[in-house]
Amino acid sequence: MLQIGILNVHLSFIRLLYVYSSESKMMEDYTFIDRLGHGSFGKVWKAKRNSDGKTLAIKEINYSSLGIKERKMFVNEVNILRKLHNPYIVRYYDHYINRSEKKIFLIMELCAGGDLQTFIRETRSKLTTIGEDQIWLTFSELALALKDCHYGPSKVLHRDIKPGNVFIDSEGHVKLGDFGLARCLNSTVDFATTCIGTPFYMSPEMNNGKYDEKSDIWALGCVVYEMAALRAPFQGFGIEDLKKHICKGDLQRFPDQYSDALWKIVSRMLDKDPAKRPTVLDILNYRNVALTVKMNKVRKELENVREKTADLMKKKQRLMRRGIRKNRIEM
Repeated sequence: MLQIGILNVHLSFIRLLYVYSSESKMMEDYTFIDRLGHGSFGKVWKAKRNSDGKTLAIKEINYSSLGIKERKMFVNEVNILRKLHNPYIVRYYDHYINRSEKKIFLIMELCAGGDLQTFIRETRSKLTTIGEDQIWLTFSELALALKDCHYGPSKVLHRDIKPGNVFIDSEGHVKLGDFGLARCLNSTVDFATTCIGTPFYMSPEMNNGKYDEKSDIWALGCVVYEMAALRAPFQGFGIEDLKKHICKGDLQRFPDQYSDALWKIVSRMLDKDPAKRPTVLDILNYRNVALTVKMNKVRKELENVREKTADLMKKKQRLMRRGIRKNRIEM
């Protein structure tokens, strides 16, 4: 069975390289501006698409150095991102291959604001806090992303929701990314059965090798808790000690400056019994979340109206200038 699994990974990877990817002279299509850092599989670049000037992020991966696990994660991420189209999920555009250099280039949306982990760390170092309105906004946007994952056609479990995988765009809105560990469940499968993820955000059932959508809910609860407390909800002196505290549900309330409404929903999400945790639909129907989603929608509609009005004013000014020039010529 193990050999069959390895063969399937190889076949999926080869299919991705030779069937679904395009050979492209990358340096002609894109101008690399700056190196942003290292991602799961290699370098991440800020780049400009020459055809329209759009700024994007490009993951550069040397596929000759990828092991079986890394190849599986990469194929998984590409296949899942292809299917997910949500304003709060990092957008996948395309991928290209340079076979002579054995490199794959994954073209992604650029999130210029960095990631939530860095934002939390910087907030803590400045001895400040994150405003509750900002927490509700981030919470609601991540819930909308998770709704598409859990209730979309592919029924995707993210499996590694954490602040480092939540990215911030130039306007301060968040997007869920890094789907390398994600898994698609079909209608006949309710549980995945491998222990995978990041220890601080792993649910009690994941420590027993079992999880479903409620484990993503747990991880999202951990992220929201950390935005309020500026630390993960469960601590330990090592992995085993951390697991013990997670399984016992040793949860302390975050600072009193945050409302009971926020504490109520987060504590429900961090219930050690998965059956007692809300679904993402329950979360989106929670009064404060629903109100935040509605207000955000209204704000976006107003922004669109302002943009369209500004465009119309520019067109009007151009037409007026043309009219003035025409009158001068006729005179």
